[in-house]
Amino acid sequence: MSETNIFFQAQYLHDSTGFRWLIAFKLFAIKLFAESPIHSDDLQSALNIVSSWSSQWNLGLSETKCTVMYYGSNNPRIQYHINSIPLIPPPDKKMFVKDLGVLFSPSLTFSDHINKVISKARSISNLMFKSFRSTSTLVYTKSFTTFILPHLEYGSIIWNPVHSVELTRSVEKVQRDFTRRLYARCKLPHVPYRQRLIDLNFMTLENRRVMIDLSFVHSIVHNRTLLDTSSLLCLSPLSRPLRNSHNLRISLPFLPSNSQTTVASRTISLWNSLPSTTVSSRSETFRLNISSQPSSFFPVSIIKSWLDL
Repeated sequence: MSETNIFFQAQYLHDSTGFRWLIAFKLFAIKLFAESPIHSDDLQSALNIVSSWSSQWNLGLSETKCTVMYYGSNNPRIQYHINSIPLIPPPDKKMFVKDLGVLFSPSLTFSDHINKVISKARSISNLMFKSFRSTSTLVYTKSFTTFILPHLEYGSIIWNPVHSVELTRSVEKVQRDFTRRLYARCKLPHVPYRQRLIDLNFMTLENRRVMIDLSFVHSIVHNRTLLDTSSLLCLSPLSRPLRNSHNLRISLPFLPSNSQTTVASRTISLWNSLPSTTVSSRSETFRLNISSQPSSFFPVSIIKSWLDL
């Protein structure tokens, strides 16, 4: 699949051919994308409409600050223009764009985003230990879940690095190092990371991302999202019920690859193996059931041996 994003205000527009494009209106930025390069003429027409609209309302565009991002190895990388000024991709040293707080690169590996998240979380952690003098574990655990954890989990449905042991370790190491420093600050005897998680009532960040993925699928299945997820997953109940199955099974509307890069492809096997009472429960109960029995629901960690160090 090839896609072209042009980042520069939010409504879906459909033309007579059924081509869908999006102009996302923000205060300072506009994002426009085409799902297929065969609609390049339509995408350029959309750019012309945006340019005309901005001129009509005396809201000039800064063409030199606009950029284009091409996705897919077969993308023809067609040249687009705004007011006859060509749009160019980001420079090689910064080959990514930020969309809703997540850094996207042409390869969609998200390593740049993950490294930035780790750096931000470590900076806050260092500042926390410099600012606090308390020896109460509660102070640090509450501070971690309030100020650091949101950075490590925001948008993880998109960038969850299940394909990379190195990136999974790098993210997990933020929490591992934080708990180690917490034990030293609170004058507690050193114990392995896995035991520290038990003592502090923490989960591994890897398992928390699995729970976030499952919770997102749960919200889709129970129609609690406003997203069009028809190209992501679909309900696929068995024609003949099995003893350990449920009628909320999902399937992928496309041929799954081995990369497991989408939330649906990552969770399909795990979701379909959950008990019927769990998948049918309310969202709060669902998360509680999943988190209370990690050994029963979560897959084997790809960094399992590293957790005991």
